[in-house]
Amino acid sequence: MERLRPDAKAEFKYFGASPGFAISPDATFLRAAQTALAAEFGKPAALIGCGASIPVVEAFKTYLGLDTLLAGFGLDDDRIHSPNEKFELACFHRGTRAHARLLAAFAGKSSG
Repeated sequence: MERLRPDAKAEFKYFGASPGFAISPDATFLRAAQTALAAEFGKPAALIGCGASIPVVEAFKTYLGLDTLLAGFGLDDDRIHSPNEKFELACFHRGTRAHARLLAAFAGKSSG
């Protein structure tokens, strides 16, 4: 708020929050995902903790008992959710191929 011009106003509305979630790094589906992603990108996928807020992910776990895999294919300079956000076409294509590999891995099949 201290960055606002003196003649500017800002209002913030709190819409609530949702609990965080975590999955075991030893989860079977996560191992399959790591194998599939390594096949596409040529190196192991990094497991990171993230402060992102996607409330439905926790609801999937709480109400359906389902773990969720969140995988990003963007670059550090993509400026996600900013007015000048970008996403490289090459990342889009690699992400598409990676998703095909993920689905094959979850089905227990090779995706070439």
